[in-house]
Amino acid sequence: MCAGETEGRLKSGFQIRFRELVPRFLSILVLGNFLLCALPLCHSEDMPTDWQAQLRTRVSAGDLATALQIVDSRLAESPQDPEARGWRARVLAWSGRWKEAETDYQIVLAAFPQDVDMLVGLSYVLTWERDYEGALGALDRAEEIQPARADIYLSRGRALRASGQPKESRLAFEKSLALDPGSREAKDELASAAADPHFTLSFGADFDKFNFTTSANAFTTSLTAQISPRWTTNLSVVAVQRFGQRAETFLSSAGYKLTRRDSITIGGGAANDQSIVPLHSAYLEYGHGFSLGERFALETTYNQHWFWYHGTRVMTLTPQVTLDLPRNWSWSLQLTEARSSFAGLPPAWRPSGLTRLSFPIHHTLTGNVFYAAGTEDFALLDQIGSFSAETYGGGLSYWFHSRHRFTGYVARQQRSQGRTDTSYGGSYAFRF
Repeated sequence: MCAGETEGRLKSGFQIRFRELVPRFLSILVLGNFLLCALPLCHSEDMPTDWQAQLRTRVSAGDLATALQIVDSRLAESPQDPEARGWRARVLAWSGRWKEAETDYQIVLAAFPQDVDMLVGLSYVLTWERDYEGALGALDRAEEIQPARADIYLSRGRALRASGQPKESRLAFEKSLALDPGSREAKDELASAAADPHFTLSFGADFDKFNFTTSANAFTTSLTAQISPRWTTNLSVVAVQRFGQRAETFLSSAGYKLTRRDSITIGGGAANDQSIVPLHSAYLEYGHGFSLGERFALETTYNQHWFWYHGTRVMTLTPQVTLDLPRNWSWSLQLTEARSSFAGLPPAWRPSGLTRLSFPIHHTLTGNVFYAAGTEDFALLDQIGSFSAETYGGGLSYWFHSRHRFTGYVARQQRSQGRTDTSYGGSYAFRF
């Protein structure tokens, strides 16, 4: 083979190989450029994993403030991110900011109404806000979507228990455990429901300091028994010391839950009165609850009380309304009309009223402030005839264990004729 022929073949072969390599090279070049351009997009998609990992770390450490900052930063970058909005709702709920958490849950559900996780989370917030109907309604929707999820029935059991339906709550916990036999939460809740306390024993002390006479005090011991889901009984002993005299009053009552929203209570008492407490007493009370949408509830009660003193009879008529507000706030108003009948004198009616605002301070601590005004005519030694008064006060209630509670209060009463009464007291209750 001559040199020219060899050279021609090599040149022809090189041209063929070149024509084959160029498309491959261009393909590699295009693919490389695509990957380089896609790297920022891939990094952007990986970011949620990064912020969620940081968020979970902070939540596990109990640092909810930092966790909220992380999720707020994510929402500042991506305001429409439903995952971030859902996490914000959870963190707010764990922080006790229930109203804000409810709003975020509703925002996510408006866009994704079939999101069962959000429905279950919303049900917990509504339960903490005492909107039990709203919580159960959210769980009804969740159950329609995924009827085999154990956490739906776990949340339902907690809402039913909080709303005073122990039998129904146990059934919900049993169903949750049947769907997830390994659930520690369901086992604990079921065991707790079976061991719910039926008795409450409380001890209280009240003190009055007057600017016109010696101090007075009262000590109360009370036992309440939950005989059944409908029946409740109470026995109390009150020891009162006033003006150098000591008297003991024995009180008893029985309450019956007619329906989920209706209840009636009757009771009475007797005392070795020493002319400082009623000789006998009796009362009747009826209560009814109303639902005002998803966030509010109204409780109404009517109480009629009879007191018998030596030579004096007193009857009080007291209607009361309590408005349950979001985030465990409540406002109540009661009016009392007292009819006093003294021997040899015509009966007289005396009005008075009281308003109270209760609010959460922490999930275990609640506070209240109140104001009362009116006239009194109960024929006690320091109340012969009638007097006008204004009273300001406030109190705290602290659950330092699920079965232990302490309450305290202080009040200042400004009476007519320049007389004052400073009251304070507290009580400790133990459920078993």
